[in-house]
Amino acid sequence: MLERKKVIQRNPRGFELSSYGEEAEEDNTEDSLAIIPDGGRVRVRLDMMDSLQKAVAQDKVNIDSGPMIVDAFGRGDRYSLSKPGARYLSANPGTTDHVELVTRERMLADAYAKADAAASNAWRRK
Repeated sequence: MLERKKVIQRNPRGFELSSYGEEAEEDNTEDSLAIIPDGGRVRVRLDMMDSLQKAVAQDKVNIDSGPMIVDAFGRGDRYSLSKPGARYLSANPGTTDHVELVTRERMLADAYAKADAAASNAWRRK
């Protein structure tokens, strides 16, 4: 069972500002470290996140059905988007936004091909 210890906070002159009870830390035996008790908390630094958790977090972002901004390699995570470089609009396959973007890209490619053909054959007489 955890014991409570009294904590007193004082200002630089020594006057008491506040006092409160705080749970004392348990001994660090193997049994006490094996299981987190009900309602217990574990604090972990953000850089200790493993690759599986990063993948889950990334999937949570990619589940959204709307369009998203990606870099030149198709990465939409915050780290990649914080680097300098071009940004592109992308949508997840299987959504209507993706179909609309693909259709626009195809129409643009057809228009460029038509303009290129017209410019290439402009010197010929009809």
